[in-house]
Amino acid sequence: MNKHPYIFATAIATLLAIVVWLCVPKEYTAITKLSDEYKETELAIGFNTIRAYVRDAMGSADTGINDMAIYCKILKTDDFARSISHKQVPGKGMTYGEYLNDKDTIETIQDNINYNFSSKHATLAISFTDKDPLVAAQMLDSITAQLQQIITHYRQSNAQTSLLNAKINLTTTKEKYTDAQAKYDTFVDSHTNLSFPSVKQEEQALAKESKTAYGIYQKAAEEYARQQALKQRAYLSFAVIQNNSVPQQPDKKLIGYFLSFVILSVVLTYIIRHYKSINTKVVPLHQLCNYFSPWTLTLGIWTLILGLYYLLDTALYPITQQFYYCFIIWIPVFCIFALIFYIIVPVKGIDNGQNNSDNINRSLFNFFFIVSLIITPLYIYKVMQIILMFSSEDLMNNIRTLAVYGEGVGFLGYSNVINQSLFVVAIWAYPKVPFWKLAILTLACILNSLAIMEKGTIFFVFISIMFVLFEKKVIKVRSIVLAGIILIGFFYIFNLARAGEDSDYQKNETLLDFFAMYALSPPVAFCQLLPETTPQFGTNTFETIYLFLRRFGEDVVVKDKLQEFVFVPISTNVYTLFQPFYIDFGYKGIAIFASLYGILTGWFYKRFTAKDKFGQCMYTYLVYCLVLQFYQENIFQSMVFVLQYTFFVYILTKGSIFQRDIAHEIYYNRQ
Repeated sequence: MNKHPYIFATAIATLLAIVVWLCVPKEYTAITKLSDEYKETELAIGFNTIRAYVRDAMGSADTGINDMAIYCKILKTDDFARSISHKQVPGKGMTYGEYLNDKDTIETIQDNINYNFSSKHATLAISFTDKDPLVAAQMLDSITAQLQQIITHYRQSNAQTSLLNAKINLTTTKEKYTDAQAKYDTFVDSHTNLSFPSVKQEEQALAKESKTAYGIYQKAAEEYARQQALKQRAYLSFAVIQNNSVPQQPDKKLIGYFLSFVILSVVLTYIIRHYKSINTKVVPLHQLCNYFSPWTLTLGIWTLILGLYYLLDTALYPITQQFYYCFIIWIPVFCIFALIFYIIVPVKGIDNGQNNSDNINRSLFNFFFIVSLIITPLYIYKVMQIILMFSSEDLMNNIRTLAVYGEGVGFLGYSNVINQSLFVVAIWAYPKVPFWKLAILTLACILNSLAIMEKGTIFFVFISIMFVLFEKKVIKVRSIVLAGIILIGFFYIFNLARAGEDSDYQKNETLLDFFAMYALSPPVAFCQLLPETTPQFGTNTFETIYLFLRRFGEDVVVKDKLQEFVFVPISTNVYTLFQPFYIDFGYKGIAIFASLYGILTGWFYKRFTAKDKFGQCMYTYLVYCLVLQFYQENIFQSMVFVLQYTFFVYILTKGSIFQRDIAHEIYYNRQ
């Protein structure tokens, strides 16, 4: 136990996870997916081609109850839950409300019903959760049937109302036409000589009035016939594109309990083993108040974003309590764990006065530098070779589409992570690394980014440069602010170039719209999200891991890389770093991953302040993640890249001083 405390703690945690998993009541979720079936065939019911096209272009074909987004709101109403509570449970001889035997039956049913609406694919996934898998599937069938009944009833009611209005309009226009025609006939019969100019002019006016009234009457007759056809037509409200089935596996996966208990046990073991350092070390105030410390950076970023949201007139939708709940959970949990691990982490071999900030493994660095010089041009050539196979009219959009949906370019795809690793090591080791090498690596990173029209790498390069120059006391905060303003202008132009004519990316008319779309809209867009119904563990949080597993033939669910756009009211598809944690695990996921973020950033910040080369390079990437936390998540959703980056940075910074680290370890053990 004393020799291998972490192994012992992991073993105990595994046993506890299994026991808790077995003791916790299992819940099962049945899922079905629907697609809107109700599409008016305008050409078959009285519209000509032009009128049908104009109607669709104006978006008036799917309004009110015809909008699938309305289905979602119906599912969560009290009346709908009450109707489900009166449904009979097959084989139980009772209603579902009696089966639950709960005082808050309506609220329980609403909690058991979940949905995900995809505006991109126009589909609605509905799930129902219960302790009995058969009951879950049966009640989901009842929900689908009840929803079908409600939508059909509303549509038939609307059709009846439309038919009545059309009939009234037909009667009114017929009367007007009859009156106009009678006036004309009377005038013609009473005037035998129509050659006089005044008489002829009046005759023409009456004839025109009669003709106009007839045209209106004819249109009313067509509309009445059309509404009769719609009223008599039998149709389904929606089509089932994923059938409901009895779930075989419970929602609570053993892997979730295992990871939670193991991480908790390792963290507690680490704290217990190093608790003495809390009392023996005095934390320098300048390190606690550093602009780039995890807690200061997090508080500063969110203060800036929320402050601008309320100060600028962007016409964005209001931020709801869903975001504020996550925000209130994230900030204190993250800051507390980051501070704790910053305080207790010992840094052996550094406190003895040994500064290794200028040490790198030069042999490996030069080797990978040569590799970068070879594979980066080949990677760009390969990308352009594929792109040029298609039309050059929308080159920027085709490049971005390839980056999102492409199959990859094999080994050449490692050029991005290799270039970023070399770049960070070089910028910290400068001037030990010549400026010309640093310039080449910077250019290589930017070319990698431009090759796939992706902004992340450019942000990484910019943030890394600003961070390193600030820590080396070359620039001050005002220089960072000025450079940030220039970068925003650059990306505004970059975004206009990337937005193809048929792309989902929007060509924002003003710089303020662009800034609102990418900087201020993510918290608003996050409020549009709902927890996922996918039973797979952490589908969104660990998306790169599942993508990696699918390449090896595993049958796993992989989310679309290009996220759906929502309107808030501008179009955006970024949702802050809260997104994957919340839609996979809810509010408890926010708390768990806030603690993991705090542990990770606090630990590496301590290594950074101790002038450890590996810690400096790793914390540089974490600064990039923390700066962009208002935008998206860049650690767990990019797990494969992070592991590769960690590997390359470690061998580049630790290899040449490995023996020295062993000597320091022996020295401290003797003490």
